[in-house]
Parts: sequence; C-alpha cells; structure tokens
Amino acid sequence: MSSSSNPPGSENNEIDPYVLLNVPLDADFKAIKDRYFMYSRVFHPDKQSAGMYLESREQFEVIDRAYKAISTPFLKLIYDRFGY
Repeated sequence: MSSSSNPPGSENNEIDPYVLLNVPLDADFKAIKDRYFMYSRVFHPDKQSAGMYLESREQFEVIDRAYKAISTPFLKLIYDRFGY
C-alpha cells in the first residue's frame, strides 16, 4: 500500500494514538470514536483484496491498539500520564 493511504504515524506500532488517529490532545470521545471508525473502515482486512490482507490487518491492529489506549476517560487519563 502506498504511504498516502496509511493512517498518520503508522510506521511505528507504538506511536502516539493522538497522532495515529489524527485527533488533538483535547479531543472529545465522539471525535476519537469517529476517527477510529473512519480508519477502521478503510483498513479493515475484510474490505481488502487477498493480496493486501496481511498489510491491512497489521494496520488495522495498530489503529485498534491506538483507539483502545484512549477510548474511555479512564484509559485516556492513564495514557496521558504514563503512555503505553
């Protein structure tokens, strides 16, 4: 897949979830969720051709991990204080 179709920051699996999901640090949970759903639809492995399955699965897992790190007020607070 070309770099233009990669989500921001996907080169590193432990990148800041705010950078990866392209949301500001003070984003509300609706904005975070909306951005996660946008990227997850684009990179979901079931939506890709057979040749792109493995690459899209890896990208989907990175997006999923980033979302899970900041998806609730408690997890966002923990991430903001301590990181991954």
